[in-house]
Amino acid sequence: MSKTEAALAALAAALTAKAAEPDPAIPAPTRNEVLPSNFAQFGGAGFWFNLLDGDGEIEGEALGDSDGITEVYEITQRAALELAIEHADQPTRDAAFDAALIAIDDALIADRTLNGTVAWARIEQTQRTGLVFDGTVGIKAVEITVALSFASARPF
Repeated sequence: MSKTEAALAALAAALTAKAAEPDPAIPAPTRNEVLPSNFAQFGGAGFWFNLLDGDGEIEGEALGDSDGITEVYEITQRAALELAIEHADQPTRDAAFDAALIAIDDALIADRTLNGTVAWARIEQTQRTGLVFDGTVGIKAVEITVALSFASARPF
């Protein structure tokens, strides 16, 4: 398994573990799914929580030397978390949305190395986006960029 896949799997595991706690503020995430046009497809939960693999960037590179050390790439993988919450009551929707954001951050704060898989994991950006479609009401959505930093012998 590549370091990138290991990092993404560890992020998914951390979020799934947070979702398994009593009275969770987030459901377990799906991975690389397409946002359905109808919230009824969510199974009535009123939540959409999806992990997209995102893009990797080589931040640095150390080349091998005469001692046979191989190349080492310093990589930042920027995964995207899509979060959308549906509820007709705005204060309830806003409270659930805020609690979900806090739960996601808490999942990362609990173990910044994701069980030793990465050097550092953190929320890099939140962007309230057009994840929802025209004509939908009672939905609040955000795309959260999570930066996963690690070293790899491969450029991914």
